[in-house]
Amino acid sequence: MWRFSRDRQTVDELVQDVFVEMFGSLRGYAERGAFEHWLRSIATRTGYRYWRERKRERERFEALTPALQAVLESPRDAAPSEAAECLHHVLDGLPPKDRLALTLHYFDDLDTLEIARQLGWSHTLTRVRMHRARGRLKKALHSLEAKR
Repeated sequence: MWRFSRDRQTVDELVQDVFVEMFGSLRGYAERGAFEHWLRSIATRTGYRYWRERKRERERFEALTPALQAVLESPRDAAPSEAAECLHHVLDGLPPKDRLALTLHYFDDLDTLEIARQLGWSHTLTRVRMHRARGRLKKALHSLEAKR
């Protein structure tokens, strides 16, 4: 659940939400697939719901923390944790479905077929969403760089 938030308290709440939803859905588990896949689907839906329900803070691109500014000024010298925080900040500005598709592909190493199956999207929709999400991410990074 760390992929959905960098705040430990929020992550703890998300894990608890996943557990509650999983426990309530145990009767519906068909045992046709792997338990891990079923649990991962619940976690993904819970994280996506968190992103969707959370209010967007539009001024987050205006007020960069000094650590994020340092990463943008010299990305090769940045610590991995600082670079990850910067990327998380930029991903936070994307629409939830785009962010979800990119997160599942790049952080969870799922291909587009697996993402489509897990989210109930068509393979074509997943590929289109990935393409558009990459474009939005590129635009957000250019916009962020221009503001520094």
